[in-house]
Amino acid sequence: MARLDLPKYLPPMYRNILYIDGDTQIVGDIRALLELTAPKGQVAAAPDSLWLGHATKARYPKDYLPGLGQVSRSVYFNSGVLAMSRETMDAVFPQALEFFLENPEKCLYHDQSALNAVMAGRVAQLSPRYNFITDYLYLGVLDRADPAILHFTGRPKPWINVGWPWFGRFMKQYSAPVQEFSELRPFAKVVSPEYSARIERDIKRTRQRYRMAFPITAYRRWRFLTTFRRREYFLN
Repeated sequence: MARLDLPKYLPPMYRNILYIDGDTQIVGDIRALLELTAPKGQVAAAPDSLWLGHATKARYPKDYLPGLGQVSRSVYFNSGVLAMSRETMDAVFPQALEFFLENPEKCLYHDQSALNAVMAGRVAQLSPRYNFITDYLYLGVLDRADPAILHFTGRPKPWINVGWPWFGRFMKQYSAPVQEFSELRPFAKVVSPEYSARIERDIKRTRQRYRMAFPITAYRRWRFLTTFRRREYFLN
């Protein structure tokens, strides 16, 4: 939520804004994204997984999108990676904060919900390569998508859990700085046995759900791959 207050504190010299969430890992070339100029009054963002269809009611209740206004499944974006002009940020972020404060019950995903509400119809879509959320990982399309930015949405985070779905792939990158710089150790998360047990229970439930929903997962995978190959995004 704090990012919505950025216009007050960011020096005016910065004219093009690229925001990237902290729970991400840059694994490819993002020079095109860094050089991107978003259209005036629009935000460049990648779609969230709602466009794939068959979203669970637990994550997206029936009244969620209608509560945000004119937001459809196809344009609902994940706010983990955003590119925009300074003028757009200065105008939009205060509007999003105001929407959240006036409609907290509608903002299931906090500032992401609020940003979607105020930016409806003003989104230049980025390829999922630039915001490859964990939902896409579950579809088994990682190699084909060739992502540039991985976004570790949901749980478990790869710096906490060495098992599914990342299997310790990024543990070294996160643990090395803590070992090298003792100043960071007080801030490193200590994983209790109780927390680890809860994570393992969540993982088992998630894996069981995906096995039971295999036909749906197969459909979502097919839709991701066919759309990914054929669609022209604002930035591919």
